[in-house]
Amino acid sequence: MPKNETRVAADHGMLVSQARLNRVIKVDCAANKHSWNLSDEEWNTHSEFESIFKIVSVASTQAQYERLFMGPYTPMVKTFVMKRLRDDEIAVINYDKMTDKPRFERNLKKVEDFTELGKEALTRTRLEGERRFCGNRSEVIDGASPVEFTDGELVATLLDIRTVHCRHLTKDQRIRAKDLYVEEYLKFYRRAERFEKEMKENETAAAAADAEDQVCVDEPQDVTDKDVNIPVTKPTQAREDTFLCAPVANAWSDDELDENDAVVADEDPEEVATLTDEDIREIAENRLKNFRTVTVDWRSEFPEAELPPPPATLDIFKHIMLINPGKVYQRLEKEDPGREKYGFIPLMAAGCKGCIGFLPASSFCERVNSIAKDVMTDAHTLMDKESLEKLVVLRINRGFMEYMRSKYNHLTKQQFGQTLVELVKKNAKGGRFKV
Repeated sequence: MPKNETRVAADHGMLVSQARLNRVIKVDCAANKHSWNLSDEEWNTHSEFESIFKIVSVASTQAQYERLFMGPYTPMVKTFVMKRLRDDEIAVINYDKMTDKPRFERNLKKVEDFTELGKEALTRTRLEGERRFCGNRSEVIDGASPVEFTDGELVATLLDIRTVHCRHLTKDQRIRAKDLYVEEYLKFYRRAERFEKEMKENETAAAAADAEDQVCVDEPQDVTDKDVNIPVTKPTQAREDTFLCAPVANAWSDDELDENDAVVADEDPEEVATLTDEDIREIAENRLKNFRTVTVDWRSEFPEAELPPPPATLDIFKHIMLINPGKVYQRLEKEDPGREKYGFIPLMAAGCKGCIGFLPASSFCERVNSIAKDVMTDAHTLMDKESLEKLVVLRINRGFMEYMRSKYNHLTKQQFGQTLVELVKKNAKGGRFKV
């Protein structure tokens, strides 16, 4: 029996196993006259059922990947499934060309030529697909309503180098995605601005404190302001140095954005603090134009992915979407240190609303429940739900918190790994005592 990636795919795996025994069953039944031999029409129905299961298996198996940057993956799965279900022709198994190869030979079969059971199965599947993905609340197939996406899915699609051209979105959805992105860019920009300001103030305060300590130790008598050398530090860039994608055909040619526009540079970085919200929105649109011009040579930039060599075509599901695009974002950061070309987009791709919290795999929910069981033991059954939730969140994020404390403890602003005595000694440096 073929390996099942999920329990949901068990029914499809069973049909595949039966399909592989097609010739054996026919030969054995012809020789021994078994009463359970299937007729030709029943085998046709069997192949039609298998083809339907194969289409929907994308949503039940391929969506179970636990990888980073999976925000735009779910919208593509929804679009793919509904498009295949709504096609007038569906690929079914050709039992006359059955071999021992892992993949079946398939022929396109018109839906109107399906058996009655096959048509009924396809009708029910289409209706269920529209209920789940298109917002259909009736008992009648609409057949034309587009797939619905959340705001987060639209933003994630636009911020991912693999799906930035939004070929699978409608024009209205692309416009909506761009509007959401612009507002998200504004929020991200303002947060980064505050962060840089705080870092500059902290560095200035630390430099002043060190200079004061030096004055107290080296020159206790007749110290003037001219004798104190306070170093001036430049504001720290609000950036992340570690990140954990070939763009498809551009779908933006039918709206106001033009992918052939020249790269647009912004105002002088020294004037960033004086920009208005409208200025930043305009910058966001220019940065998006530049980001959409980025091309990626997947084979050369990701040799570890072992992609098929030319002239083989790279499949968006089997190849491109399984690649971690973080390496591309790192490259763009190095190419644009002043953020004059891509702005904050490389950072937003990993740390904004559209990309945080996207994990299509259901196994994560199972692990959360498992950890909750470890927290609420037989001795803690009276724990209230708020305390339970807090402890579960802390425990499941333990690895992340340890990583942040070891790599970026100066950003967490937490007194970690220090005793009270060490803290008092540190604050009392130079004869000063602070709590």
